[in-house]
Amino acid sequence: PQSVPVPTLAATPLLTRAAMLMPAMERWHCGNNEVDTCCAYHVAAKQLKQLAQHLAVGPCAPGFKPLSGLQCPHCLALPRRGSMAGQDCDICGHKLPALDWTQLQSHQ
Repeated sequence: PQSVPVPTLAATPLLTRAAMLMPAMERWHCGNNEVDTCCAYHVAAKQLKQLAQHLAVGPCAPGFKPLSGLQCPHCLALPRRGSMAGQDCDICGHKLPALDWTQLQSHQ
């Protein structure tokens, strides 16, 4: 069965997704075998592309789903588990809105 996006949430923009990936990429040691790459950032970006290709052809992950029905109105990221309305977004620092429980319950 295919997973359907939660229709009440906006798509998280590319720049927000990139900002969320940067801390993870900074923790990778990608090796020193990329002689035609200008910098460590572009080595990691190439490795990210390889990882995305690997995941795209791999098996489905039936348990994979968005973390919550809560979404930052500024950067459109979905906050970490345990985040609550009124707290700061862990990506951009803006306040998280009140959660509309009727929207969340209708999409579980």
